[in-house]
Amino acid sequence: MITYYKWVGQPKPHHRKFRAYYRPAGDTKSHRDFATEEDAQRWADSERRHIIVGGHPIGVEVDRYLLARTTEVEASTIETLR
Repeated sequence: MITYYKWVGQPKPHHRKFRAYYRPAGDTKSHRDFATEEDAQRWADSERRHIIVGGHPIGVEVDRYLLARTTEVEASTIETLR
């Protein structure tokens, strides 16, 4: 499943590692640590393509909701929710 972000920051040195801060859509600030700056930069660059600009698309939340449901959902229900 794709994670969508509000922002992904530039990696910074942190105790012999490199740390990249990010904020997933709807969550609080988090970080990931990497052994090298190149690994951290590569991760940040690849995740920036999933940054949400101009609001939070409702389709993302609808898809998450529908995937989380344990019962079968009729096609008409999916269209109604969208």
